[in-house]
Amino acid sequence: MAIPGFPGGQYTADGLTHDARGTPSSQAKDHIAQLDKRQHKEMAIDHDDVLDLAARTGLTAYDASYLWLARQLGADLVTLDRQLERAATAN
Repeated sequence: MAIPGFPGGQYTADGLTHDARGTPSSQAKDHIAQLDKRQHKEMAIDHDDVLDLAARTGLTAYDASYLWLARQLGADLVTLDRQLERAATAN
């Protein structure tokens, strides 16, 4: 088995998913169930809030979107970008 990210490693995505019990499956019903499950994990982005955050912090809209999402999810933002880190830790 090839492992992506390793030298010479090639990987072909075969569309394999899993059923409700976690058993590997390539059945259409299981694909549909997983797509439905993923759709409920999506979050609407308030673009005005992101742009306001970018303007207030001096971040790019791209970086501000990560900060905005982390705040919405109550998640820690892990970054090596010092400007983004300063904005994330500022009150």
